[in-house]
Amino acid sequence: MLLLVAAFYLIPFFYLVIRALIILSERNLKKEILYLWTPRIAEIRTILAFVWLCGLIWGIQGGFHKLKGMLKLRVMNVLPAENELIQLKNRIVEELNIHQRVEICRSYSVISPMVIGVWKKTVYIPVADYKQNEIEILLYHELTHVKQHITGLKNFVVLLQVFQWFNPCVYVLMGALDEWSETLCDLSVYYDTKCNATIKEYFEFAIQEAEKEQTMLSGFLTKLQRLKGLSARFEKIRTYSKE
Repeated sequence: MLLLVAAFYLIPFFYLVIRALIILSERNLKKEILYLWTPRIAEIRTILAFVWLCGLIWGIQGGFHKLKGMLKLRVMNVLPAENELIQLKNRIVEELNIHQRVEICRSYSVISPMVIGVWKKTVYIPVADYKQNEIEILLYHELTHVKQHITGLKNFVVLLQVFQWFNPCVYVLMGALDEWSETLCDLSVYYDTKCNATIKEYFEFAIQEAEKEQTMLSGFLTKLQRLKGLSARFEKIRTYSKE
């Protein structure tokens, strides 16, 4: 899938580079010799370029809107994390051998734990009464995402979505990346870390967090798809040692 997306992205890019070099060369300033366009093809090309540019502007506007929301999240309704939470975070960061700087804080603006940031990552934890084993599970999960550079990969695909907004493969890639990154994170936490939670405790907590998010989701199909994804993740973890 990634190769297919790359093909959609790179082929038009190389095409434009070749044409620019031909047009700007000294002997071809007034005449293109590599491609011969009829008036009809030239008109269609202009229309398609205009449509692509409109989609690009719309995508950039949506990206700035999301970026504004992220920046707002960093400064509003944020509380410093407790010392016990910071110490647990530092221990897990050292265990996972994460060299990147990672901050942690409490926030009233999130309903589930999340990681935000490019160079400096920040783990946002909702202001809620979590048990000690639940805090450990969510920190292992989010910090494993940091170790696997999932946020950076998703940001890259979002950038592809802005420039290739017409390409359905990019949206399929984002869905597949989201699904497999969560599964890979589950596998790493359960098999490669010192997390003390059993598989039952791990997914009971995951289902509990998903039920909280359902109150913010719109549409029955969206909620059903989220629960179906959790079931698929649980099945992959359960059968992984048998494969």
